[in-house]
Amino acid sequence: MLPKSLLMLIKGCLYYYSALCIAFEFIGADNHLISLGK
Repeated sequence: MLPKSLLMLIKGCLYYYSALCIAFEFIGADNHLISLGK
């Protein structure tokens, strides 16, 4: 069993990366819509 602090750190990293992925998806979608609008 991993120490609780290490587990929390891993969870934090996963949440951070998933948030980044979602942000990039939104940015990509916005750029796509902007390019379609031109």
